[in-house]
Amino acid sequence: MYAFLLSIALVIVSASAADVILSASAADFNITECAEFAVNAGTSVNFDGDVTKISGLVGVSPGTAIQGNYEFTDSRYDIQENTQKAKDCAATTRTLVNKALNLPCQANHTIQGNDLAGKLFTPGVYCSATGVFTFSAASIRLDARGDPNAKFIFRTETTLTTSTATSIELLNSAKASNVFWAIGTS
Repeated sequence: MYAFLLSIALVIVSASAADVILSASAADFNITECAEFAVNAGTSVNFDGDVTKISGLVGVSPGTAIQGNYEFTDSRYDIQENTQKAKDCAATTRTLVNKALNLPCQANHTIQGNDLAGKLFTPGVYCSATGVFTFSAASIRLDARGDPNAKFIFRTETTLTTSTATSIELLNSAKASNVFWAIGTS
């Protein structure tokens, strides 16, 4: 199994943990090689249910399985199955996943249930108590509290599942490029 880090692009980290996340620089989570990707995974990407509209490249490396119902919002975007772009992004991703998976969860940031839908999150490192994150047909809200450098890191041991009609709302200077999903194995 391969771990992967998903940086959300909308279509679809002993100081205290709070000090760590708030002082993390852009270089700590530099995803230059992945800037064009909406999704890049290790073994496979599956789009289930209704058609998923994608604004960015969809990649997989070293795997080659990208399946399901999807369409690109622009002709510049396409599938990158084990291409050099996907390999470069995967190498960067492995480094970042290891960083993210080793960050301590902040106090009161361990999520007991699986479903994130309808919740509001402030900057920080969030961990799944069950090893699984889902969000059902609703939005999650990320509030940067006016800090355009605020980072949101969601760590789970195995799975991230989204449903149709889900969205991520970025509030008060939150940026999609500062939202990371670290999934240990999937």
